[in-house]
Amino acid sequence: MDEMNLFVNIMKKYSLDLNTEMLNKLFQYTKELIEYPVNLTAVKDYQKAFSYHIADSLIPLFSNRYFQNSENIVDVGSGGGVPGIPIAIAFPDKKIHLVESIKKKTDALEYFVNKLNLKNVIIYNQRIEEFSSEYRNYFDYSTCRAVARADISLEYCAPLIKKEGYTGLYKGPLFGKQEYIYSDKACGILNLKKEEIINYEIYDSDEKERCLVIYKKTAETDSKYPRKSGIPLKKPLGGK
Repeated sequence: MDEMNLFVNIMKKYSLDLNTEMLNKLFQYTKELIEYPVNLTAVKDYQKAFSYHIADSLIPLFSNRYFQNSENIVDVGSGGGVPGIPIAIAFPDKKIHLVESIKKKTDALEYFVNKLNLKNVIIYNQRIEEFSSEYRNYFDYSTCRAVARADISLEYCAPLIKKEGYTGLYKGPLFGKQEYIYSDKACGILNLKKEEIINYEIYDSDEKERCLVIYKKTAETDSKYPRKSGIPLKKPLGGK
């Protein structure tokens, strides 16, 4: 079985509602991500990448009414484009903003977006602290995957979304065992409320059990957040 047929079969296995154009672009993106001259992912096996990068990005979104009702999406700490680029391909009617502070990664994002002819993506090479000052209370929904612990990620995301907007954090099995304690503490400080946890599984991954944790912004976040660069990591809101 060639890689494209393998990809189509894996997407069918996850019951993802994708048309032919989306499937072709998602496959091409995975190939470009793996083969890009700068190392952007530790996952070099195509079968694992199809599940870990593409399926994991999309599974919890099709039944996610918070996301579905949002038009203006920001992906914080986009790295090589996961989940932002798969989301942009699968949901072309939504505007996707990718924020990444490392220039070589935003160069890669620009390359992928141009290669795939994605018209609904805007890329920002900025630290989140600087970006927040320009786009505070601007977005309907934010995403964050594999960036930091939940409380740290929430400090980065909360200032960006509107009141009554939502943040979705992609998390593994550790969230329900210990990480939720940190996120609950941060919610009280940032005016967020944990709205729902969408549980799902992906195959070919060390973290088979996955979840998307949805937070609702109940009031404006204090203007002192996010704090200056490095402080959220050194002094996380959820404690050590």
